[in-house]
Amino acid sequence: MNEREFYGVCYDRYRHEQNQTDAIYQRAGILLVSLPILGAVAYKLGEPELLAQTFTWKLFFYMLGAGSAFTCLAASVVFLFLGILPRSYESLPPMKVWKDWRDDFRRRLSESKSGPDEERIGNEFITQIIPKIVDAEHDYCKKNERRRRHFRSSILWAAGALGGIGIEAFFHMLLHS
Repeated sequence: MNEREFYGVCYDRYRHEQNQTDAIYQRAGILLVSLPILGAVAYKLGEPELLAQTFTWKLFFYMLGAGSAFTCLAASVVFLFLGILPRSYESLPPMKVWKDWRDDFRRRLSESKSGPDEERIGNEFITQIIPKIVDAEHDYCKKNERRRRHFRSSILWAAGALGGIGIEAFFHMLLHS
């Protein structure tokens, strides 16, 4: 694999990680909509007057379902925000920096015996940019993996909340029958 092919691979990985960041934000929107809906359902099922009833096993499981639903919803919200909090990513230097570098390199070559050589300038550019791309991609990859873990945790806690709401709803029905 020559330098140009390696540059292509590195740049493709860099772009892939940038796209993964965008995808995480898009998926987070689904949870941002569904968590308030789950919270509203759990809240609507909660009836404080039921707590005035004589304590029974039905009431215990109803309270257990409600408590677990709200606890899971709170944990899901925390993990969701941890997943979507803005982070600073290492990025490539702006194109102006690369243009100035290229102009300076071309000037130095012109002043040397060999003279300017576009092939050599291109190869040197690739040699200079590859480490920057590799470092930036590595930074994206680490931060995206952390975000994905938080997002997965948020989904699992939301699923737990759904289970708690199911228990709450079932025992709500039994208490009113």
